[in-house]
Amino acid sequence: MTIFSDGFESGDFSAWTGISGSPSPTVTNTSPLQGAYSATATKTNGVGGTSYKTISAIGTLYAGTYVKWDANPSSGKVHSFMQIQTGGFQIGVYNVSGTIKWACYIGAWQTSNISNPTNNTKYWVEIYFDKNTSNGWMKVDGVTVLSGLSCANVDITTFRVGAVYVTTDTITFTWDRCIVSDVYIGPESSYSPKTRSSLPNTMTTLLNSKILFS
Repeated sequence: MTIFSDGFESGDFSAWTGISGSPSPTVTNTSPLQGAYSATATKTNGVGGTSYKTISAIGTLYAGTYVKWDANPSSGKVHSFMQIQTGGFQIGVYNVSGTIKWACYIGAWQTSNISNPTNNTKYWVEIYFDKNTSNGWMKVDGVTVLSGLSCANVDITTFRVGAVYVTTDTITFTWDRCIVSDVYIGPESSYSPKTRSSLPNTMTTLLNSKILFS
């Protein structure tokens, strides 16, 4: 069941509990990640603009967002764009000796060697936590990049997206399709059905290939 969902199509942050950080985040129709609007925030060093949602305490949670950033962190630096629980678990990207890696903070930063993200690219990033197990994971575009994550027996009550934390560099985050659920969410389907106009061409191809149907 979906607990919270917003794609900023209202043109504002009215679906959220609030916004925080400085400079404040904004909703824009310039190069949206989905639909007509996305949220964006720029920050240099520190806690930047975010949108946050307070939810009823839940021990098993799936949370995801579309995200894009315009500059990768410099070596040894990390930029986080999603936070589950205030002061708690962060999701972002980490520059490890020149290699950009997906990262999750739970007491310490854990990094992935499965896929290397890059700036100016749209990603669907989803996190799963169960307070009773250590089977949590982080998926990017439906592919697991980190596993064995534990939320340390903590109920989740806050979902935050944006310029959660930026170390030293100046970066602009854009985010969209923000969802919290108690079941797997996943990226949008890329399925595109054939249109009626494509049927004649398909039939011609079949006939030319001498395919018979009985």
